[in-house]
Amino acid sequence: MLRESCRSMSRRRFTLIELLVVIAIIGVLASLLLPALHRAREFGRRTACIGNQRTLSMALGIYLGDSDERQPLMGTYSNAYWEMEFLFPVAMAEYAGVSGVTERAVSPAASGGAYSTAGRFQAYAEAVVDNGRARRSVFFCPSDNSTFKGPYTYGSGDYWIKLTNYSAVWYGWNQDHNGNPTSWLPTAGAVAANPGRFMGTYLAKRPEPATTGVFGHTGQNQHTYTQIDDAIPASGQWYFSFISPPGSRHPTHLGSLPVAWLDGHVTVVSGRAAYQDYLDYGSAGLYGKDGRSPLFLEFVHMPAYVWPPVFGQ
Repeated sequence: MLRESCRSMSRRRFTLIELLVVIAIIGVLASLLLPALHRAREFGRRTACIGNQRTLSMALGIYLGDSDERQPLMGTYSNAYWEMEFLFPVAMAEYAGVSGVTERAVSPAASGGAYSTAGRFQAYAEAVVDNGRARRSVFFCPSDNSTFKGPYTYGSGDYWIKLTNYSAVWYGWNQDHNGNPTSWLPTAGAVAANPGRFMGTYLAKRPEPATTGVFGHTGQNQHTYTQIDDAIPASGQWYFSFISPPGSRHPTHLGSLPVAWLDGHVTVVSGRAAYQDYLDYGSAGLYGKDGRSPLFLEFVHMPAYVWPPVFGQ
C-alpha cells in the first residue's frame, strides 16, 4: 500500500523538460503581453496629455480675456532677462493652477540687463525643480520622467531646466507666419504704463481659431525657447517631438501627438500622416506650411535615424 502511494506521488512530479516547456510558454506569453501593456499605458498617458493641453488652451483663453487679448511671450533667448518674465508658462502660471509666480511683481532689475532672483521667472523655475508644483502641473506631460534638482540658481550648474512639455505653435502665435511674432517687446516703461500689454499680437482675434494651433508637444529641453514650428525625430530646439530621445525604444505617445487649437479643442496628429502630408503639401495639404491647419515649416532628418521611422499604429 505504501509502495503504491510512493509510486503515485512520483508519477505526479514534473520532469525537467516539462518545467522548461512551461517556462518557455510563459516567456512567449510575456513577450506578447508586454508590448500590449506598454501601448495601453502610453495610450492612457496620451489621454492625460490631451487633458493637459485642453486645460492650457482654456487657460490661455482666460488669460487673453484678462490681458486685452494680447498674447504672452511664446519664446525668447536664455539671456533675454527682461523678456523671460513674460514667457507664457510664467505669465499663465496662475491660470494653470500654479501659485506663487504671477503673484510676484515683474522684476525691474531684469530690464537693466541682469538676471534677478526676485522676478517671476525665478519663481516659476523654483516651482519646477525638486518635483515642485509647476513640475506636477498641466505644463508637463505624464510621460516625461525628467527631474531637476534644486535649489535653482540661474547661470550655474543645472540651470538649463525644462519649463514645459507644451510649447507655443509658431504658426498660430505668429500673426503673419513670418519672422518674429511682433515688433513690440516688453520694456520696463511700457509694462509700468500698461501691465496687461505683455506682447502686441492679438491672438484672440485670429479669424479661424479652429485651425490656429496654440500648443504642441516637445520632448526635448528647450529652456526659454518655448516655441515650435518644425518636426524632428528626437532632439533639437523648436521641434515637435514625434520620436522619443535617443536610447528610447518607443515613439512619443506611440508616434501621435496631441495639438491644442485656439478654439479650445485638441486633436491627435499622427506622425506618419503628418510626414506624408508634408511631402504632399499644397492646396490639398493639412499640416504643411501651405496647408489648411499649418503646423510644420519642415521636417528635419537626423542622421542617427531612418526617416520616416516606424510609428505605432
